[in-house]
Amino acid sequence: MICDSFVFDPRPDYQFRLAVKRYRHRVCHNTDDDALTLIFAHCVGGHKEQWELTLDYLFDAASRHPSFKIREAWSIDAPEHGDSAILNDHLLTSAMDWRPESSWCWENSARCTHMFLSGLGHGVDVDFRTRRLVVVGHSLGGITSVLSTVYYPRVDFAAMLLIEPMIIRKPKPGESNLEFSESIAKRKDVWDSPEAAFRYFSSSLQWKSWDPRALKIYAEHALRTLPTETYPDRNTGVTLKCPRRLEAALYRERLCSLRAFEYLQVLCQRIPVHIILGEHADFIPRSFLQDIPTLGTRGHHASLRFVPGAGHLLVQTHPEATAEAIAAALEHDGARSNVAEKGKLAKL
Repeated sequence: MICDSFVFDPRPDYQFRLAVKRYRHRVCHNTDDDALTLIFAHCVGGHKEQWELTLDYLFDAASRHPSFKIREAWSIDAPEHGDSAILNDHLLTSAMDWRPESSWCWENSARCTHMFLSGLGHGVDVDFRTRRLVVVGHSLGGITSVLSTVYYPRVDFAAMLLIEPMIIRKPKPGESNLEFSESIAKRKDVWDSPEAAFRYFSSSLQWKSWDPRALKIYAEHALRTLPTETYPDRNTGVTLKCPRRLEAALYRERLCSLRAFEYLQVLCQRIPVHIILGEHADFIPRSFLQDIPTLGTRGHHASLRFVPGAGHLLVQTHPEATAEAIAAALEHDGARSNVAEKGKLAKL
């Protein structure tokens, strides 16, 4: 793949800058009008590079399946993640210093994604309004994807793929309250060196199931050198680009998750929405996940797929199978588009 890096700056209309990357295949770069421009949104604690393995497989699948064409793919670091977190360090730290135990609104990511795709800023000289867009959101990225469609000017997506989305209803009495922030807030987040951090990741149960290549990419792009705004007095070592207290604050946010859940049935009436889940409900209880496709059915969601052997972090543990599920959804829409086009020609 060919990769180019950009910084999208929406100021003075919005305060957060975005670090983004564009990926194109060296051989299969397709500029046809119906070729897809894919937009990728990552999970909490992740970063834009976490999609690279899946993208590699996906570009390969596109070269073998004429039913869908990929022009290019864009992957976005949410405002408080990856390289975006470095760009926004002072703003993020100031906000958390003011209310350190508060939640952090996921809508910031949705708003920034909308501004990026609407051209409401500078730094990326691409008019996405002329492209055939498909957005792919994992976990938090699923909420980002759904809520990015509620702003104006409206972004017209050809389809949306939600991978293990954190789009959940309000818990019923006796159900899990899905509380993860306390453990995140206490997690180790400073190491003497990148090598020490990688050894820690490799030995931790949290990362044991990851594809080794995905873990290597994570370690390479998740860390930054000290000092930082969070740790101004530490002059050596590395820490996470997304500060642990901010990651914990993201897990305290529930309103955006509920808003996305309620809005999904409306969105499904407007565009094809494909849902991809891991076979094992190891993070979000199955009772919550079951309500996502049920809700989509009321709005005619396009498809539901399960990745065998995978759980919530299927992008990190099963990148090839995730790419196959994405390709199947894109083929589904491509076949449907071809049928519709033939119908129009027949009428002519």
